[in-house]
Amino acid sequence: MPAATASVSVTREAAPQAPTWPPNPPASQAMTSDTRPLPVPLPQLPPPTASVLAPAPAPAPARVLASTTGDAAAAAAEEEALFALRDPEGAAVLALARQSTAFGSELDFRSKGLTDVTIAKLAEWLRTNKSVTRLKLGFNGIGDEDARVLAAALLENSILEVLGLARNLIRHEGAGALANALLQNQKLRKLNLRQNHVGPDGAKALANVLPQNHALLILLLEGNNIGDQGACDLATIALSQN
Repeated sequence: MPAATASVSVTREAAPQAPTWPPNPPASQAMTSDTRPLPVPLPQLPPPTASVLAPAPAPAPARVLASTTGDAAAAAAEEEALFALRDPEGAAVLALARQSTAFGSELDFRSKGLTDVTIAKLAEWLRTNKSVTRLKLGFNGIGDEDARVLAAALLENSILEVLGLARNLIRHEGAGALANALLQNQKLRKLNLRQNHVGPDGAKALANVLPQNHALLILLLEGNNIGDQGACDLATIALSQN
């Protein structure tokens, strides 16, 4: 009988698994990447409108113009200040005129580049002038409108004896305005209109007022292209006065 063999079986237990941390949640609570909450989108703001982009309005001026307060003196002072800023030369001329208080004085404002505004202010001063008897405004580009303004001042002035307007731009309209002023002004003794553009019509207008004006002694019209007709008109009036 064959000998019996002994068999030994060896069994090995599986090695214990290391615990995980944190513990896995129950399957019912497990959250996969597919079930994560999506981010909530932010609300879209409307684009800025034109009113938002427009610049802010300029602040109101800190001071109120005197002309709006009813204060006439303050308004006049402010106007003079603005005039001095815009036209320093004209302001200096006007200041000299206003400061001339000695009777019989002369003001020579030739070649001062006087503007229309300055001429208007000088004419306003001339209306009430009680001292200056000789005023020279030659070489200033004075035209017909300026001549009208000065002529209107001559209607109220009773002091001025000599008015120099040589080498300006006065045409027959301006000469006519001066002629009309001479119908009333009986103080002016000399009017110098040399080297203007009076022409025959302007010369005739001046000649026609001479019989009614008994003060004007000297009228200078050289270089005005008055022509033969203008010369004849002046000669006829001159001869009739003698």
